[in-house]
Amino acid sequence: MNVPKPEFWNNADPERLPDAWRLTKVKGEQTFTAVCQVWAVELGWDLRLFIDGELMKSQVCRSGGEMVDRAEFWRAAFEVKGWGAPRTLPSRP
Repeated sequence: MNVPKPEFWNNADPERLPDAWRLTKVKGEQTFTAVCQVWAVELGWDLRLFIDGELMKSQVCRSGGEMVDRAEFWRAAFEVKGWGAPRTLPSRP
């Protein structure tokens, strides 16, 4: 969807930054993945929360501190519900 921006904006495209975090949860035979993407946008940072590739919520934060606080808040909410760091397979000798 292409939404025109007001003339006074610099019309910079959003830039994907490193993810704030990635968590997984095993339910039965399935493993679900939650990712908190960070995007630099005109008004600050856009946090985008995905579960298995589906956008669940998004929030624009005006300051770096607000962005970090929000990402940590979302992560803590997931961890309370049993989500954890992705498991890695042991390496072979």
